[in-house]
Amino acid sequence: MREENILKLKWDANQLGFEPVPSTEGAEAGRLLTSAMGVSERPPADVSPFVAALEEYLVFLRSGQADTPAAQKVLKRMQEISSDDPVLATLDLEKRRLAARRG
Repeated sequence: MREENILKLKWDANQLGFEPVPSTEGAEAGRLLTSAMGVSERPPADVSPFVAALEEYLVFLRSGQADTPAAQKVLKRMQEISSDDPVLATLDLEKRRLAARRG
């Protein structure tokens, strides 16, 4: 969408205002949500069981413990909640990348 067609609304001194949003044309939706609209692509972990499990699994993944039974249990929970979320494939690729790096 062309940037002149998007305005960021803001509340300032008890008045509704707006400002232009730069660099929107051809941008990915996720980047627009974050930069132009000021929201996260995912809900907070305290609201979303999937995001809570994702954060928990990332701790296992980054510490090299993604193959532990506890990590697999968390991963299974994520798959049950949202089996088609693209982050599941990304996590698998990252797990393989980290394993290859460790040798």
